[in-house]
Amino acid sequence: MEIATTGVYDLPKAPATVFALGDRVAWDDTAKVIAPPAAGLYPVGVAITAAGNGAVAVRVRLDGVATAAA
Repeated sequence: MEIATTGVYDLPKAPATVFALGDRVAWDDTAKVIAPPAAGLYPVGVAITAAGNGAVAVRVRLDGVATAAA
């Protein structure tokens, strides 16, 4: 298995979740989507594009920092 920890990727998000350019993002391992940072989620990087209501993905720059759930 190969895992990327840095780079820019289009990652899935819930359609109703909204991100602005520069928002910090986290990985929700239960729902398997990018979400706003919250307890129990894994901080992974920053949104490098805005993603509005109805969008199913957000472009994220992974920060390469190993994290534990917040």
